[in-house]
Amino acid sequence: MHSRLARQLRRHAAGVELPPALQPLLDGISAAFADIDRERALHGAAMDALSLEMTARYERLQRSEAEYRELSETLLAAERAHRDADARYRAIFENAGVAIFLLGWSGTITEVNEAACALLGYARAELLGRDASGFLLREDAASVSEPLGQLRSGLRDVVSIERRLRHREGHIVWVQLTGSVVELEGGRTLALVLQDITARKAMELQLVEQAFSDDLTGLANRALFRDRLRHALDRRARA
Repeated sequence: MHSRLARQLRRHAAGVELPPALQPLLDGISAAFADIDRERALHGAAMDALSLEMTARYERLQRSEAEYRELSETLLAAERAHRDADARYRAIFENAGVAIFLLGWSGTITEVNEAACALLGYARAELLGRDASGFLLREDAASVSEPLGQLRSGLRDVVSIERRLRHREGHIVWVQLTGSVVELEGGRTLALVLQDITARKAMELQLVEQAFSDDLTGLANRALFRDRLRHALDRRARA
């Protein structure tokens, strides 16, 4: 007999003998009490399991939120670092004392700094999108395409040559051109650094003229005669 039913009978029928006909009813009541206890136990176990599952989900959610916050902070830090690096690059690029040209793989100008604009006498908008070889003297253009082609093909890492450019106003600008391939924004770009050496070239020409001409008359001197004679004899020997 179920313990709860037994307690009730002891309390209400103390000292009274129950008739045998009530036994099936008592057995049924006892079984009902037992079913209630089992359902209560099952319900308690289910509630405990649900509580554990909810606790686990809550902890996973907290971990996910913490991981999300950490990932967000990492991304924000990376974005700030990228912006800072880009700002430093722009500052260096714009304030460089030499002209810098960035070219696409086909030779089209994609970016220039202020020094590049001053070197050629053009505004930035007038330079972007133009073929860089168009500013070279015609006799110098062919000699530039070969070293730049070696850069594109990877045969050389850096090229450094002296060439002449045509200023917007028509005069000639001598430059020391240094070119290399750089990785920029996920793509390969030709970077050209140009230093104005026009004054140096003028000085060299002046020194040559002083060496091969008379100071008083300006006519060719004996040194120039010997130099020209030596070149003529060398050409004759090769022929």
